[in-house]
Amino acid sequence: MRPKKPEKLREAPKAIGEDNVSTDPLQLNSIDYRLNGHHGRQGNGSAIQSTPGGNLSVASSTQSLTALIPDESSGSGLDTSSDEPVVKQLNRSNTTKDYEHLKFTFVQAVALNTLNMFGTGPFITLPLLVSASDPKGPQALIGYSIAGLISMFDSTVWGELGSLMPYSGATYIYLREAYGRETWGRFMSFMFIWQFLLSGPLEIASGFIAMAQYMGYIFEMNFWQTSLLGCLFCLISVGILHGDINAVSKWTVGLWLVTIGAIVSTLVSGFAYFDPNNLKSPPDAFSNIGTLIVSLGTAARIGLYDFSGYQDVCMIGDEVKDAKRNIPRSCVITCVVVTVVYLAVYLAVLGYLPWDGPEGFVQLMEEQDNTGNYIMSIFYERMVNRGFAIFFTLVVIVTIFGSCFSLLLGYAQIPYASARDGCFFQWFGHEHQTKKGLADHALLTLGVVSAMCCFIDLADLINSMLIPRLMLLYITRGMSM
Repeated sequence: MRPKKPEKLREAPKAIGEDNVSTDPLQLNSIDYRLNGHHGRQGNGSAIQSTPGGNLSVASSTQSLTALIPDESSGSGLDTSSDEPVVKQLNRSNTTKDYEHLKFTFVQAVALNTLNMFGTGPFITLPLLVSASDPKGPQALIGYSIAGLISMFDSTVWGELGSLMPYSGATYIYLREAYGRETWGRFMSFMFIWQFLLSGPLEIASGFIAMAQYMGYIFEMNFWQTSLLGCLFCLISVGILHGDINAVSKWTVGLWLVTIGAIVSTLVSGFAYFDPNNLKSPPDAFSNIGTLIVSLGTAARIGLYDFSGYQDVCMIGDEVKDAKRNIPRSCVITCVVVTVVYLAVYLAVLGYLPWDGPEGFVQLMEEQDNTGNYIMSIFYERMVNRGFAIFFTLVVIVTIFGSCFSLLLGYAQIPYASARDGCFFQWFGHEHQTKKGLADHALLTLGVVSAMCCFIDLADLINSMLIPRLMLLYITRGMSM
């Protein structure tokens, strides 16, 4: 029996270096390949191939459909044991990986997102948040909560896009496809890549600077010493990430467990000695509506910085098992859970540690005292003693390191994916020959630029990062949906 003519059959995207196949990374989205009672491969090693006339022919070349029909030995080939029609939906990109057993599981994806969200969050920005409102006070938590709600909605956008296009590159891929890959999409993705080369390292460097500032609780350091230490932390992170994806995923889970321990310890300690009087706002906090709106907007901006990270797994879509299912689940679940935990941590710390008065941490910030940079160290020094505060300082440093670790891992995939797609410098598309999943050139570039950014003030880093990020990430992606 002659097989029926396929309803829709196009060539598969070629692997790098092959000239006989199309280079379009998303060309095979949602293709239905149907064969009625016919084997996809013949016993002599030949393959079924479509001719220009649309009929099926048998070709002896192994290059014909190796990208379109996966090898049966890999466990993902066509099921030929039945005469029933076979429907196979294929999705591939120029960064697609075939080592399924080494990829990130759902738990590891959640761990990656959690590390990104929490490491550079309330352990760093609490003094900045309370000092951002006018007048200063805990009413800034209202704007912070609004940012959390916005982030929850945004996580569903990331989840939907990550499920539709589960490839490495994330926003680069989404913008290109949403706005038209041959028209405005190329321009939007081009603009994103270039702003990313600035905003990405700024965000990564902010975490390493925070790590160095926390070390200032143990050793007194000046600005240059703090910056050099931040550079050292950055280089250590690049060194650890210079391994295959299996080793990196294990590091991710380990750092995640440390982060969970730090969160639980802070919540238990803070609420055990909670004083609601510490949450009282100044008498004139709500007297001027215009000033209040501006203050809440400023607080929400800091909140968006804190909550960012639930989308990190989208950037390594090709490195995730069952990506269409695990990416949206990990994005939404991580964002909702961590947002609630964030607010609880803020309340726990504010409920114990006074923000106002000569002993308040806001006063320390106004005096430009480095004490305001390691708020959690002061938290435990006043609650327990300096010895335990030093121990928890090291725990916080490991937690922040985990965040920077996950950022570098995810962000290196963006210039890598665009280069493999032919839309950026080919040098960034290089992959290590022996270490699976390592985009070594992109990782090295981001690591070096991030190390250079460690010589910028932390507050300036955050402000410089947020402006292009809001313009070309949140707004444009939301419009594309």
